[in-house]
Amino acid sequence: MNRSIFTILLLFAWLAASNVFWVIKLNNGVAEHVLMRSSLDAARKVALQSFAVISEAASENATRQSVIDAAVRVRPGTDPYVKEGFVWIGDIGLRFDEGDKLIEAKSAADPP
Repeated sequence: MNRSIFTILLLFAWLAASNVFWVIKLNNGVAEHVLMRSSLDAARKVALQSFAVISEAASENATRQSVIDAAVRVRPGTDPYVKEGFVWIGDIGLRFDEGDKLIEAKSAADPP
């Protein structure tokens, strides 16, 4: 009788440990999915802003303000600010020359 009780307790402990393992694995998978989704959304927003900026900057009558407005339209509610010579709108930075022509754009994810 003692041997069967020991075997049942051993199997129960193994089942509990297995369930804990799968709960942890599932939890890690959910967290990884959330992080990937967040990263994908951020990359998508930068790509959409980039396309809007390229499209506007390519037009003949593009101005500094029209390029900035094009980037803001993609990210409404984002206030542009200037830092280190770049006008930042969300996660994209735009640099203009003295003639207000776009000369450089970079992502916040780019290394300095």
